Amino acid sequence: MTDADTRLGLIGVVETAVLAAVTAQRDTPDPSHEEFYAWGGALTDTLRRFEYLCAVLDRQVGNYGNRRVLRDDDGINPYGRLAEMRELLKQLSADLRAAGATADRYWSASLHIVAEVDPQADID
Repeated sequence: MTDADTRLGLIGVVETAVLAAVTAQRDTPDPSHEEFYAWGGALTDTLRRFEYLCAVLDRQVGNYGNRRVLRDDDGINPYGRLAEMRELLKQLSADLRAAGATADRYWSASLHIVAEVDPQADID
């Protein structure tokens, strides 16, 4: 197993953990305000980390052909393909930045809510 396999395996672990957390949240019959707030922080932080990943990949893709002879299986200029990949990473980064700003506004809005138990509420 290579270092890359190990790193990408960690992504699989994270994906599984996120799915489990989302499923547990979905199945929570009476979520608390603290959960909404915590998810806002998690969304904001996660989107920022993926934006950072795009920057890392952009730098690496930009240097990829420097020490390699590249070919493309469709006969297209592989350096043009790398340029396309970089443009897509830049677009994805911008989309993640915008989504992160929205998540941050959600998180901030949740700070303004105070929840108290309603003693008159019906209990199922």
